[in-house]
Amino acid sequence: MSIPDNYRRLTERIAYAARAAGRDPRAVLLLAVSKTADLPQISELYDAGVRHFAESRETELLRKSAALPPDIVWHFIGPLQANKVRKVIRCAQVIHSLDSVDLIRRADRIAAEENRRPRILLEVNVSGEASKGGFTVEETPGAAELAAAAEHLDFDGLMTMAPLNAPEAELTRVFGDLAALRDRLEIALRRPLPTLSMGMSGDFPTAVACGATIVRIGTSLFSEGENTR
Repeated sequence: MSIPDNYRRLTERIAYAARAAGRDPRAVLLLAVSKTADLPQISELYDAGVRHFAESRETELLRKSAALPPDIVWHFIGPLQANKVRKVIRCAQVIHSLDSVDLIRRADRIAAEENRRPRILLEVNVSGEASKGGFTVEETPGAAELAAAAEHLDFDGLMTMAPLNAPEAELTRVFGDLAALRDRLEIALRRPLPTLSMGMSGDFPTAVACGATIVRIGTSLFSEGENTR
């Protein structure tokens, strides 16, 4: 199966999951995680109408964004090191992985210097796994206040990753807890936080059922011959 075929099948599965949850499929963005893809593969998806792509390393973000059409919306989804913030802000319109108050402050300052205004998401370690980055659920409200007050960042919502190969009940808990945390923050901050970035190739139907607005798909999208049913 070709990469564009994978894309069509995946969009159908996302739409099915959204409708089953009583949601509008148009409210869920399939974010193409292109970190393992080469330029021709990305171009295939671009020609199929995809405009949102994600990278997890700033070197690949810089290389691919320079080589591909300028109307692509680039997302950065990997761990963000302090000394890489400027390079990422120059290329990415959306940053999913701000996970410390120092990074929020640094990103706000550098965005001002670069005359940029990226959308940002706070990464939350809902599962509590030591191997994962992100704010704890308890730390997130304070970080959210800081992000909402940033003058040069658009604080748009939250991101999380569920444990690998977790059972359905655990996936539902993790994704549901992130959605509930977002709802509480909207009330506390008196502002909308429309974006929930959660769900990947192996668990996105559950994420969609729990309210995901962005699902990050790489493996099932770029594996030629992949059966995405």
